[in-house]
Amino acid sequence: MIETNFLNLEPLSLFHQPRSSLAPPIPFPGKRNLFWGRAPEEIKFKSGDIVEILGNPGNPYWSHDEVNLAIIVKTPPTIDEVARMRQEYTDTHSGFDLCDHALSTEFNYQMDTYEVLSLACDELDHAPTISVFKPTKNVSANKKRR
Repeated sequence: MIETNFLNLEPLSLFHQPRSSLAPPIPFPGKRNLFWGRAPEEIKFKSGDIVEILGNPGNPYWSHDEVNLAIIVKTPPTIDEVARMRQEYTDTHSGFDLCDHALSTEFNYQMDTYEVLSLACDELDHAPTISVFKPTKNVSANKKRR
């Protein structure tokens, strides 16, 4: 039997709690977590730039307590690029795939990355934009040639 909130005549569930409930709402990714793209002027680096990457926990290539040099291969998508990707996605999907939750799993913070080639291990990886910096020291000519 489905319980009903007789004041609002709305079914109750784990995902919908009445406003008077003392329990905190159950968080879920929604529109507020969608990645809409970056304005071109917000993209600090371009392909070919040598940058420092601050490692983040869970990254197999960089320690989270040191920086390493890398070359930018691809920049994060712009607002126009994400709008195009989202349009292509909505044209080819339907139903649940178009709800806020499903969209936020496709278009989320994981898109806000630079694709980089690590100079430490010659591997491609994605670095969050907040972990990419201008080199603090001069980069040797040998490294620049690579």
